[in-house]
Amino acid sequence: MNETNGSEAETNSSGEDMSETNGSEERSFEIPGAIKLTIEDKFLSPEEVLALMHTHRPSAKNIPRGKRVPIEPQPAADAIIMFKQYYITLKRDPSYKRRISFLTQCPENMESMKNLAVVEYIGAFCQKPEPHGNSKKTTSECVRTSCTVKRKLEEMTETNKALAPRDIYEHMENLRDVKQFCTPTQISQIGTQISQIVIGSDEEVALLKAIKQCFPAAVQVLCTRHLEENVRRYLTNKVGLDDKSRKTIISKIFGKNRLILCNSSKNFELTYIKLLDKFHKRLPSFKDYFIKIAEKIRSGVFQARLNNKWIPIDWKNSSCESMNHIIKLSTNWTSMKLPALVDRLYRIVKLQQIDCRRALYGEGNYELAPWMKKLKVSNVHWKQKTEEEKEQVFKKFMKGLPERKQVISSTDGLLSVPRTPKIARKPGQRKRVKNIRT
Repeated sequence: MNETNGSEAETNSSGEDMSETNGSEERSFEIPGAIKLTIEDKFLSPEEVLALMHTHRPSAKNIPRGKRVPIEPQPAADAIIMFKQYYITLKRDPSYKRRISFLTQCPENMESMKNLAVVEYIGAFCQKPEPHGNSKKTTSECVRTSCTVKRKLEEMTETNKALAPRDIYEHMENLRDVKQFCTPTQISQIGTQISQIVIGSDEEVALLKAIKQCFPAAVQVLCTRHLEENVRRYLTNKVGLDDKSRKTIISKIFGKNRLILCNSSKNFELTYIKLLDKFHKRLPSFKDYFIKIAEKIRSGVFQARLNNKWIPIDWKNSSCESMNHIIKLSTNWTSMKLPALVDRLYRIVKLQQIDCRRALYGEGNYELAPWMKKLKVSNVHWKQKTEEEKEQVFKKFMKGLPERKQVISSTDGLLSVPRTPKIARKPGQRKRVKNIRT
């Protein structure tokens, strides 16, 4: 029997990045009764660690693991002290190390020391946020997921097998949700909507009829991409044109400086008459369809943009198609009743707000745009803020506007001029304009 009446050193070089960083040199370790120390130059010796655990300094000899030295006479089993130590190095900074020391076996008079552990740190913690050591694409700072979140994820996957993994985080956040839409207070504050309703869609006949019946005063905007695809499909399947002729006709209707981009009623009518005369002579089979498509362009593109200057020149419903795909993924491509669908839409919007909120402090799958980088908050500072302060930062982010462009473009996109200063200034002028002498 080869036993050692002393301590056993054990090393754990996992290389994982340590967490729980709050700006101070001491870090928390989830062991009841743990003794936390910060040593700048070296770790404590095993005798010094045991002295911290017990007022009596036991006689112990440090024997490295794997090297057994037989001693005579052999000690009794109840007199052996088994002392283990684990070493962990911070991946982003190898000079910052942590050591955890604890007892696994000891005499009966030292039994209370089994519930104690000594946690030591060497070096200064790197406060600069950095990406994860194994990341290759993302440049955002690494934030370790807390143990409580992992436990909740495991419980939710075990109790609810039908729940998709992508919906777990959404369900966890909804526990703290406060309904923001359709509350009596907000409805009373909104009052009457003064601005005109503008609804964009494709050429689906059933949808256009429903919008016209439910919102007769609303402005209907048609997607130019769908209009162009429908014309291309008609020229291919009905008329039978070759690729070169088809591209020429489409460019005359949807190309630059063509029918769809006319900026006045006069230009629109002149362009329409020229194209109609040309199609009547060279392509009679396309004339009737062109009259129908030109009427849709007149009412759904040209007239809508003429009365509402803020509508883009070449509006497309690509964002609507993306949202439609997200809704179908959320419902697992199944039909739902209206109340359940409204609740699902609310949760999708809420999840998008959560993603925007997480981007503020460097978490999630999204990053702030370059012109909004000034609003970014480090993860450490975000956790130190109260809920009211976090809400103020998020509201400021939601009200943010893109930086001032250096060039101003006309509504039709044909003319661009440099932007002038808001107030005229002389070169080198420092004082306010109103008080300066000319």
